[in-house]
Amino acid sequence: MLFERASDALAADPRLQASQLLTKATLSSTLSTTGTGGAMAGETKIRDDGPSADRSGGAPPVSAAVADEVRRDLEEFGLNGYQARVLVALAQSRSATPAEVARIAELHRPSVYPVLRELQAKGLAQPVPGKSARWAAPRHVDLVQRLVGVQEERLRHMQTRAAHTERLLAKLSAPDTGSAVPPVDFIFGAAAVNRSYEEMLGTAGDEVLVFNRPPYAWVTPSPHDAVLEALARGLAIRALYRSEELETGALAEVRTRSAHVYAKAGVGSRMVDDLPMKLVIADRQTALVSLIDPLLPDDGFPTNMVVTNPGFAAALADTFEYYWATARPLP
Repeated sequence: MLFERASDALAADPRLQASQLLTKATLSSTLSTTGTGGAMAGETKIRDDGPSADRSGGAPPVSAAVADEVRRDLEEFGLNGYQARVLVALAQSRSATPAEVARIAELHRPSVYPVLRELQAKGLAQPVPGKSARWAAPRHVDLVQRLVGVQEERLRHMQTRAAHTERLLAKLSAPDTGSAVPPVDFIFGAAAVNRSYEEMLGTAGDEVLVFNRPPYAWVTPSPHDAVLEALARGLAIRALYRSEELETGALAEVRTRSAHVYAKAGVGSRMVDDLPMKLVIADRQTALVSLIDPLLPDDGFPTNMVVTNPGFAAALADTFEYYWATARPLP
């Protein structure tokens, strides 16, 4: 997708709670695919299958698409990119050492230790009793229930604090000085990024420019409804893709097909060797920027901001035009 949709993990109204339950069901099913078996009543919470268990820490073959889907679901439940990668690695192994987790998750070993402790604090990972330096995750049913429980507790806390916070804000009684709203708005998570993107498509009057690159939150090649609606009312949309995403990798065929679907719908589409960030520019007035984590460039949405400033947006639009002029057709 261009800037992809994702379900909202904290949902106060029934429709969004239904979306959360759907995500829960998807995560539970997908974790089963990665190799974490279901738990029966009374079974132990931390998995270890005794002497017959695989001690190599090697994960069973799992497609990149399945692992990516699990990570996206885990991030919807509030885990960051590092935590999601480590938990997926544990879900693929009966038990694993930090070194094995680092290899499966494609992380540096020193960064794995603090993440394991963070997951332990959330009840999502534990050292295996009697097994030196080995870790395991709960069975998938217990894991999903714990993730849901954390979010439900967070929602209850937010509801309790809402009235108190409102009273405190009222006490501030800051006079209205007539100053403009600050031009930078920081947003967090794939769902919030997607909402901002849809709002930009819905309000833009002339043109939207897109740097399309990971992280992705939507892998289905079907078009985004907001894009089709914008094209139908005459909005011009141009998108640049990274050649790496369309020519190599496990999902190159899917992403190339998706890019051609958008091109046939009316999106001007070209590709370049690389793109420095994930970016949307509307009418040279507003820019949605997702800065890339240098350690995990294709995961999560670590830092995102909507900047409403014509000068800033115009400078980024000029950068887009530079890349566009040197780009080549889709494969």
